Amino acid sequence: MARVSPFPVSFFQAIFSFPPFIDLKFPVSSMGRLKHPAVLLVLSLVILGGVAGIILHSGNSIYEKTPSKLGLVTGVSNIYDGHDLVIARMEATYGKDRVKVTRYEDFGADREESVINAILRLGNDPEIGAIVVSPAPIGTLAAFTELRKTRPELILMAAEPSDDPGPLCYVADLAINFDFVAQGYLVANAAHNLGARTLIHVTYEGEQMSLPSVRREAVMRQAAIDKGLVYVEVLVPSEPDGAKVSKYVETHYPQWLKLYGQRTLFYGSTPLLAKSIASQVVENGGYYWQGPIPSSAADYSQALGVTLNAEAEDREAELKVLYEAIKSRGLEGHLGITKDFIVYDMFLALSTLAMESLNGNKRPVVEELTPMLDGILEGSYSLTSYVDMVTSRPVPRYLLLMENASIVIPDSAIDPLASIPLKYQQVRPILPLDGQNFHMGILTGDNLQGGDDWAGARKMVSLYGDVKQNGRVWHKTYGDDFINARQEIIGEIEGFASDPLLKVVVVNEAVVGTAEGFAKLKLLRPDILLIATQAHDPEAMLQEADLVLSTNNISRGYLLVYAAKLMNADSFVHISFPRHMARPELSRRRDIMRAAANDLGLKFYELVALDPAEVGEERATQNILANFPGWLSEYGQKTAFFSTNNAHIEPLIWSVTKYGGIFVEADLPSPTLGYPKVFELNPFDYQDRGGDFLMELERKVVRKGGAGRLGTWAYSAGYCSSAGALEFGRMVVNGQADVDDSSAILTALSKFSPGVSWEGSYYTDEFTGKPVRNLFMIYQDTYVFGRGYLGLTDLEVPLKYLVIGTSFEEIDETSINRGTDLLASEDFLNGQVAINMGSKRAY
Repeated sequence: MARVSPFPVSFFQAIFSFPPFIDLKFPVSSMGRLKHPAVLLVLSLVILGGVAGIILHSGNSIYEKTPSKLGLVTGVSNIYDGHDLVIARMEATYGKDRVKVTRYEDFGADREESVINAILRLGNDPEIGAIVVSPAPIGTLAAFTELRKTRPELILMAAEPSDDPGPLCYVADLAINFDFVAQGYLVANAAHNLGARTLIHVTYEGEQMSLPSVRREAVMRQAAIDKGLVYVEVLVPSEPDGAKVSKYVETHYPQWLKLYGQRTLFYGSTPLLAKSIASQVVENGGYYWQGPIPSSAADYSQALGVTLNAEAEDREAELKVLYEAIKSRGLEGHLGITKDFIVYDMFLALSTLAMESLNGNKRPVVEELTPMLDGILEGSYSLTSYVDMVTSRPVPRYLLLMENASIVIPDSAIDPLASIPLKYQQVRPILPLDGQNFHMGILTGDNLQGGDDWAGARKMVSLYGDVKQNGRVWHKTYGDDFINARQEIIGEIEGFASDPLLKVVVVNEAVVGTAEGFAKLKLLRPDILLIATQAHDPEAMLQEADLVLSTNNISRGYLLVYAAKLMNADSFVHISFPRHMARPELSRRRDIMRAAANDLGLKFYELVALDPAEVGEERATQNILANFPGWLSEYGQKTAFFSTNNAHIEPLIWSVTKYGGIFVEADLPSPTLGYPKVFELNPFDYQDRGGDFLMELERKVVRKGGAGRLGTWAYSAGYCSSAGALEFGRMVVNGQADVDDSSAILTALSKFSPGVSWEGSYYTDEFTGKPVRNLFMIYQDTYVFGRGYLGLTDLEVPLKYLVIGTSFEEIDETSINRGTDLLASEDFLNGQVAINMGSKRAY
């Protein structure tokens, strides 16, 4: 960099003729004589002092202190083919003064800590402007996360990362890995094409903590089974060093061959295992296609005594040397090779991009990596975005590289990436996350506004621990004024992205602002599964959430009136207000109630009450209490009352108990909604929101004359939704269920409501008649105090009620009967024919 020049003779004149000073209008004569020397002297001393300070500090310009060095992080040993070559090439190209290298321990219990410390050492150097880690073991994410807090301007990139892609790319600028998903299929496909009968996957327990390795193994297993191969997984002792690994493989390889035969293809899940296995295949027979990071030099150089140069300009010539060595041993058709040295190429491409970004004073972007690879790779290749296996969303800035030019000697073609069946890209393993620090997030109302929702979240905290105390559940709350707190709710949801271990977020109830929060969270962390319950803005929520859970208001439109009939009602009163009736699912339920009441012989009345959101809960409550005696007098003692709002429930239960009438259940049914204050019970004295609490409540209801007239769900809808949704999310992430597994949803809900019958179904669009696969509607059987369950979950809701309010409403009885038959048809189940309906049996 340029040094600061000595002062010119006419320093003062030069200073005051410099553009910033031209308009200061100092009284300086044309001969340079000063009219006010005191003013000029003071100003000159200030400038001289500043310049002298710069000179004394370093003698160099300020620009030289701008972070401009590249930090490279890799393992201590050079078992990973090509890493030291990349370092040497970067030093030669840009100068050793611009490249700083640090290393971590390759193996052992302290490797993660060693990785973190190595990265942080570089990050704490103010001259370092970019860091590239290759390979990037577990610990890279933790180090990157810490550096983002202290030095957000750093460029951070990773090659061959073992950390979870979603959270890694929340903090990394770019990551690239060999396409392990595709490789899982291609290895099994190669074994099949070569005529192998058995595929042996050799790995060690530590690899089961790496998401790429676990996912690759799951795909490999499924593909092998589908192709009729015997699939065997062998766990070797943990990899401490190359000598022990080689010895173990050398000792056991003859036994594997003896047991499974020569027509066995072997795959090693790490570079050390790959080298050892390749050597044994060369010496003893069997088949070998490629290792986890394909490189002919890494796999065969030791076994065949051939030295290949990753930087060779003519790689075709290098491959011919390798081919001749294989041919001389009679191993044609037994070994696979790749044209390029993938591990070298990925590290070099990222390092070059990082340095070019530093030189241009900009952050690297995905699009700039392709020309880097074009200049390095000789074979054809594909570069795709990683797709998260749980959410099926692309993970930004995480790329998968697959060289389509992989071949098996002599010329047996291996299918390119494009030919991999979609089913294998969607295979999800059962992940060993329960033994790890896997986090789940949930946002609910506070204990006052959303007591049952809050209690369900606290139940999960009690089961899995609080993240603040090294547990797994991060519980947040929003306040009573959620209607006016859209931005705060968006911020709370977006804040979940800051936890790199978070994999599930549930919002219950999903008030206004949740959809926008989910949209922002998806951009930051596409790997997080998003679940909403009781959405206040269903249309927007269905665009953003992976799953929306809702009480089945379509089926309950009929079932609530049917229950009232069973409870000896002859009239049904529906209480609501304009804000709720503007919600399509609520107005549609009311219309179904009206039609059901007419068919079942009940009179139907619709009343407008005060909206608590407009007048406050106290005034809305007093309005119900003041009007109820008049309503009962007008409609009769056999009238069932229903309200769409929770604030109305307590005054309705109190009034029915005192004056008469019938209360079937609340809009969001719960024995803890309205009942506790009326019957002087504290639900927090009991372990859950049902069970023992329900039994004690029933004794009090019966004593006060409410037997047969008051009902509820045995377990709170809000409680079960919070706990059940989060439990279901845990099952999905762990590979125990798919996100559209309806039986698993009901299983998760049942975990928190023992002995209760649930029904569930996917909603169908009221215009197209097609099932909406991320909106699952649920309901419990109704429990009547002093009488028991009504058996509503065993009841089939007639199709004529389920099409009310849809484009299928105007259909005759013949069409209805045909529709009922159609529901069981294979065409409907395949999604080729659809009719709108709302209960499980109707689906």
